[in-house]
Order: sequence, then structure tokens, then C-alpha cells
Amino acid sequence: MRLQVKGKNVEVSDSLKDYAAQKLGKLDKHLNDAARLELELQVEKNPSISENQVAEAPPQRSQVATRAVVTVDDRRYVLDGERSTIGRSRDADCVLRDPNVSRHHAELRRSPRGEWTIADLGSTNGVKVNGRRVGSTRLKAGDQVTLGTTTFRFDIEQ
Repeated sequence: MRLQVKGKNVEVSDSLKDYAAQKLGKLDKHLNDAARLELELQVEKNPSISENQVAEAPPQRSQVATRAVVTVDDRRYVLDGERSTIGRSRDADCVLRDPNVSRHHAELRRSPRGEWTIADLGSTNGVKVNGRRVGSTRLKAGDQVTLGTTTFRFDIEQ
């Protein structure tokens, strides 16, 4: 496949075509049929790439599908999204009935490698992991997390 970039014909590698098709396929389901998508390629000068080449797309890391497990008293929340909120609000993914917990107190975030972090979302009373106050930190199975006056156990399921 050839593309014209800044008036010059450029050969596009198969891996770059596959990468673009994958990204556009995900985007396509969010666009209406009537929507028009315009793409503009920008070429930066790179001495290791000639003007007739396009660099190979970086290899994609395989994503590890882990789930976060939050155990509070007799309740168990299994969270499998990339991001999950914890707070007092009913729209939080994990609801804690504690007046010392903010409506949207903290967020659990899964990395592509399946690791989890917790981040304080600007709460009044903060986040503690194993007794230490943190703004954001990586979690491991068995960690004790305190939001407000509520402490829960964090685990990871494969």
C-alpha cells in the first residue's frame, strides 16, 4: 500500500496497516455511519528513517486480564474494568457506606500487564495502604486499604 505524505509517495508496512485497522475498528463502533473521519499523517524528521519508509508499529504487549477483588466485611466486589471507582456514591463501582468516605474517594486502575494501582481522587480523608497514607501506589494481593474509617482487603484474580 502506498500513501502520499507531504506530496511524497510512502510505502506503508503490513504491520502498520494492521495496527491502524485495529485502532480504527475500535473507533468505528463509536462513530455514526454519517460521521466523517479525516486523518492527517504527520511525518517528523528522523535520521534513522529514510523519506521512503515508515517505521514499523511497535509490537503490542499482550494484556493480562486480571480482576481486582475488594472484600469489605461480608461484601465482596469483583472489579474487572480497567478503572473502577470506590466511594460513597451509588454510582461508584464499589460502594462504601462510611460518612468519612468521599462520594468518589479513590480509583483502582489496571495496567496492561495486569497490575493494579489505587489513586486518591482528591478525597478529604485520604487513602492508606497497609497503614501508610498514599496519593497513588501499586497494590498487591493481601494489601489492607483504608478509606475513611473503612478498611478492606485487596486481592487479584487471574
